[in-house]
Amino acid sequence: MSVHEKRHISHIDSCDRRFCRSDEFKRHLRIQSGQKPFQCRVCMRSFSRSDHLLTHARARTGENPFSCDSCFRRFARNDEKRGTPKCTRSRKRKKRE
Repeated sequence: MSVHEKRHISHIDSCDRRFCRSDEFKRHLRIQSGQKPFQCRVCMRSFSRSDHLLTHARARTGENPFSCDSCFRRFARNDEKRGTPKCTRSRKRKKRE
């Protein structure tokens, strides 16, 4: 078996997905089975992924730990700031240069 061979195979008959990493495989099994082990302590809403619970918790508290380097807007998720090069401050800087 090669290093890059996908060893983790879904046990569900209708699914032929294979995974190299065990964490991806476990996440897939949770989604397929409907298992949601991560629960918000405030509203009791459940999630299949811990990162989704974290995003939910940040939305509840208003925490925005990530900021755009151009316009300094703050975001709950790091990937949300990727769209900010379209912000007005970064456009003005590009025009001046």
